[in-house]
Amino acid sequence: MRTKTKKTKQITQIVVSMLLVLTMVFMPMKMILAADAQSSSTPTQFVLVLDCSGSMEESDVNGLSPKAAKMFVDMMPVENAQIAVVAFGANWGEDSYVYPGDTTSNTYTKVILGMTDVGTEKAKKKVKEAIDETAKVRDKNGYTTIGYALQAAEDVLKKNKATKGNGCVVLMSDGRQYYLKNGQRGSEAQETKLDNGAEIYKSESLEAALKDFKEKKWPVYTLEMSADIKDYYDEAGLHTPKEWKGNGGFKIPTGRFYMQHIADETGGEKFTAFTQLEVQNNFAGIFNKFYEGTEAGGILINSEIKSGKANMDFDVAEMIAETNITITGNDMSKVNSIELTDPSGSTKKYTETNKTDSRVVTFEKGSYIMVKLLAPMEGKWKVKVNGTDGVKLTMMTVPIRELGLSLSTSTDTSKELGKGTEVTLSARFSYNKGQKSYFSKEFYGKNPAKLYVVKGDEESAQTFDMTVDEENQCYTGKVILNQTGMVKVKAVVESGHFRNDRKETGYITFNVKNRPVTKVKDLEDLNMGFGEEQTIDLNTYFNDPDQDKFICNFEVDQTAGIEVTLDEQNVMHIKTGTKAGNVQVKVGVNDGSMDQDVTSSFTIHMVNQPLREKGSKKISKTITYNANKVPGFLKKKLGPDGSSNAEIKLDDYFEDPDGAAPIYAIEKLPESSKIQIKESAPGVLSITATGEGKETFHVSATDANDGSIRFEKEISVKSISAGSWVWKQIRVPIIASVIILVIAIVFLILMFAGRKIYGVWEITVGGRLEGPYPLGKMAHGKKAKCSLSGAIEDFGFSSINDGGITLKAGNNFNKSVTITGLEKAATVTYAGREYDTAAGKTLKKAKISRGQYIDIYVDGVNITLTRMN
Repeated sequence: MRTKTKKTKQITQIVVSMLLVLTMVFMPMKMILAADAQSSSTPTQFVLVLDCSGSMEESDVNGLSPKAAKMFVDMMPVENAQIAVVAFGANWGEDSYVYPGDTTSNTYTKVILGMTDVGTEKAKKKVKEAIDETAKVRDKNGYTTIGYALQAAEDVLKKNKATKGNGCVVLMSDGRQYYLKNGQRGSEAQETKLDNGAEIYKSESLEAALKDFKEKKWPVYTLEMSADIKDYYDEAGLHTPKEWKGNGGFKIPTGRFYMQHIADETGGEKFTAFTQLEVQNNFAGIFNKFYEGTEAGGILINSEIKSGKANMDFDVAEMIAETNITITGNDMSKVNSIELTDPSGSTKKYTETNKTDSRVVTFEKGSYIMVKLLAPMEGKWKVKVNGTDGVKLTMMTVPIRELGLSLSTSTDTSKELGKGTEVTLSARFSYNKGQKSYFSKEFYGKNPAKLYVVKGDEESAQTFDMTVDEENQCYTGKVILNQTGMVKVKAVVESGHFRNDRKETGYITFNVKNRPVTKVKDLEDLNMGFGEEQTIDLNTYFNDPDQDKFICNFEVDQTAGIEVTLDEQNVMHIKTGTKAGNVQVKVGVNDGSMDQDVTSSFTIHMVNQPLREKGSKKISKTITYNANKVPGFLKKKLGPDGSSNAEIKLDDYFEDPDGAAPIYAIEKLPESSKIQIKESAPGVLSITATGEGKETFHVSATDANDGSIRFEKEISVKSISAGSWVWKQIRVPIIASVIILVIAIVFLILMFAGRKIYGVWEITVGGRLEGPYPLGKMAHGKKAKCSLSGAIEDFGFSSINDGGITLKAGNNFNKSVTITGLEKAATVTYAGREYDTAAGKTLKKAKISRGQYIDIYVDGVNITLTRMN
């Protein structure tokens, strides 16, 4: 009997989860599609609001709400649906939602996940992880702050610009608000405040949220979790919380009242989940409402695994975008695979690890199997479930209609159009065989459309981006018909949301005729310098009504060195050479479909621009020699050139606007000079030094096209030894380093030289006191280290076996004294604490400051050392 009872609970829990999810997914979408039967709609934006308060440990003891919420995510349509998750009832600290109406109160509410598309398995996994997070944080000290939670849900919808009638909230809670203030209805449920007197909830937040939801037509569907009081639930009837005094206490009427109140005020509906039968009774009419006016509907099929399998069949109607199949049972852990056979007879087998093709399969371990058929084939489908005999199964199938894409234009396609004509086209999504249009700014924006312009092969098609036209609720785009003949245009939307990753329309065909190029006016003459560049916009001188790209032929004297090219915008680019004179250029223009060019000519007058001088009249250069004798690590410290060779680029000091290279003349230096100069390349002087010295010479530059234009510069070169240069660079750092080293040595000497046992001491041995004496002036104490035995000898006591106990001096600045080796003593008393070696409590060393003392018992003698200063 126990086994049967356990399985019955499992069946109830799983089937309740499935039907709860079906309710949540399709009831809100029915509201949008039927009540808002317009040519435009936006994706349904769902907000799951989940209760994490401590009371859910009893009211939802089997964890039905998170399981149903996760199944909800699996069943959401691939297209046109989004979801967010809000949780309440736990303390999230700084991460808590802040209610604008009262920014100081803890709302015990958090937006776990913002609005999210669930068109991919990765996205669904993210939402499920958010749901799992809420299930883990049920807080026994939390509160059922539904008003704040609904305010947070409203903020999520507003932030994501949910339009009127296109938002929906699913509230899963026991509804047991323990304390409300300001006369909120139902506040009698618990007539006293919490023990600490805290007002943890403000009623105005709930009523304000319900008012907004009602105005925006965002219904709230409430799912009351009441597993702990199901045996008394019917007894409460419709009593108010104050009137009901039955076994359920205030729980039944409070939860029932608020969950019903929220649903009624927003146009939603309240449901209670106890058993499979009750869920079916509550939701029997939902699917008929959702599929009103369509030919498809949900199908519920029951079966049982016998001889290792269970067979369940269902039909798919035409134009179905996707079909959801949900399989639950009393022990889904005993189901190992499913097989799907489509109307063509093709069979695919799926396991938890083998899931392929366009059928999105989810094995929610031990709970349910979800199959999402994308664009399924019309006809009869067969499902075979393989597993252990005796597993009782329930399968629910729910189909979703296909979205279509259409294209239209206001241009009269029966008339002949000129080549280059610009036409405007519009594309729209529709469903129910095109009877209803569908528009969502976000959906259209995330799934952009393109126009394909085709003549002949589709592979050579031109593409034009379409934009989202909010006013006319469609995609809109313009194309330029730049090909002659019969030109076809279609719209394509490429997106992972669709089967084969795309939607496309049929073609609209245009009859296009070529219009030839005409000359507007003659080309004009140009005055240009050598190497100069100018442009001529041929669109100013020639016109093509079809907006074709010009095909140009140029005739020009090749010996003049003139370059003529044409860019994509029909702009002619002219670059002159270095030859003076007048050059004629003839231009012929064609659109590619004309028998003869349209021509025009112009003349280029080449004018010399004179050579210019840059910089000062004098050039100075310092170089080094014998750099190879400098150690490698010091070569970075060499002079400006870093070696005994240097370069001077004369083009840095002379400029010819025509681009012609100047004619340079260089004064020679005596062969005996320590500095030698030669022209290693045109306009580049190479300078070499063989010793220390200084030379001055002159360089002249003459315009290549006008010998009367000439400039001269004086160049001064100084050569110095690399070693001298390095010493100048490093002598200051070296001297500074030596000074620092000397200071450091002096400091160390002052700190540690002549150290002794500092201070004036009193020493008591065996009750006899001697001192105070300056220990540092005595025979043993005048050293940096002094044994304990030596110290007491200096004070006139007999020597002892001190076991290595030693007094050590610090430095001459801090004048500290540390006694080490104290672990050899039998007992030590220091700083108010006693250390007993026999008891395992030892002290290894102690620092004795002015005014401190230490008692040491060693070699059978008790010795007290007191430092007076």
